[in-house]
Amino acid sequence: MLDILAGRDRETFENWLKAHPHIEMVSRDRASSYSSAVRNALPKAIQIADRFHITKNLLDVLKETMKSLMPQVIEVPASVVLDVKQEVSIVKQRVKKTAKPFNVNLLK
Repeated sequence: MLDILAGRDRETFENWLKAHPHIEMVSRDRASSYSSAVRNALPKAIQIADRFHITKNLLDVLKETMKSLMPQVIEVPASVVLDVKQEVSIVKQRVKKTAKPFNVNLLK
C-alpha cells in the first residue's frame, strides 16, 4: 500500500497506521518518530529499513570509524611531491615521443 500523508510528524503517521491495522510490514526511513509510531500503532508489524538508509547507516559508521583510526592531518614530505611531479614529466615526455599523428576526417 502506498499513500501520501498530510504531514511528516509521528502523530499523523501513527493515526494513519491505526486506521490500517491489517499492515504486517512497514518500510520506513531512519526517523525515530516513524519507528515509535509503528511500534505504538502496530506492535507486531515488522519494520524494514530501505536500501538507501541501510547504506547510509553503514557509511555513517564507516566514516566515524575511519575518523577514529586516521590522524587528523596526513603530511606528505616535499620530496615525495617532487618525485611525483618528476614522474609525471617523464611520462609526458615518453608519450610525446611515442605518440603518432592521428588524423580523422569524418566527412569522407
